[in-house]
Amino acid sequence: MNYHPTLRSLRLFYFFSFGALGSLFPFLPLLLHKRGLGPSQIGWIMMVIPFANVVIPPIWGFAADAYRIRLPLLRLAATGSALTCLLLLTQHGFFATLAVVALFSLFRAPLTSLADAASVASLDGRSHEFSRIRVFGSVGFGLFVATLGWLDATDHPSLLIASTAVVYLLATATTLSLSTPSTVSKTGMSSDVRRVLGRPSVLVFLAMSAVYYAGHAIFDVYFGLRMASLGLGDSVVGAGWAIGIASEIMVLLLAPRFFRFVRMEIWLTVCAVAAALRWLGIAAL
Repeated sequence: MNYHPTLRSLRLFYFFSFGALGSLFPFLPLLLHKRGLGPSQIGWIMMVIPFANVVIPPIWGFAADAYRIRLPLLRLAATGSALTCLLLLTQHGFFATLAVVALFSLFRAPLTSLADAASVASLDGRSHEFSRIRVFGSVGFGLFVATLGWLDATDHPSLLIASTAVVYLLATATTLSLSTPSTVSKTGMSSDVRRVLGRPSVLVFLAMSAVYYAGHAIFDVYFGLRMASLGLGDSVVGAGWAIGIASEIMVLLLAPRFFRFVRMEIWLTVCAVAAALRWLGIAAL
């Protein structure tokens, strides 16, 4: 494994940025429920996060490439995530909570895409090694979600929110020693995008990804609430998420080897079927 300082910093960034996400995201619906919001209100609030994940990253990415400020934006996004999540320390009504989550998502949404771009640039053509960097994010998410669940985090909102903010700040700290190759402006990108989107296989892939992501978003929002309705606590929610992340870690570690022998389309189909079976099993509880 390559322990070049830049790659080491990126591994740590993934660990802490996804660790912060694991500290907050799985437990946020439960926290909002305990603060008196109903399932439909929670659904509307949580919908902001995946919507921002689609809309916000291209805007930040365009600014990063156009002005060659990828690392400053990465630091701003991580620091902004830390500060805005602190607004959740205070209990709000529906509309105020919606606004707070929207503001938080403005900074949180571009984190992964900016980090991914920095990682690919740093690997300098060795993109097959990307999964061995990205896997540290899954490890961080799994460790933090299991730990916060064990601590019954939603019974201690200040602990939940403060922990998330601190871990985001740790992610920011890892970027201070980070350096990546300079971003090179590229002309003709719009024509490249149109050409790619004109391929039927790409359109089918995007459509299927949207359908899968819709199912995953529903699971993300209501898994914790479902466990609570069964009388189960945060520890079960954290453990459930950690089990799912463990399978993700295995895929990331083994993917470079398996992708050489099995077509990507087959793997995507297998993963989608496995996810559907998992969700059907949870529905049967």
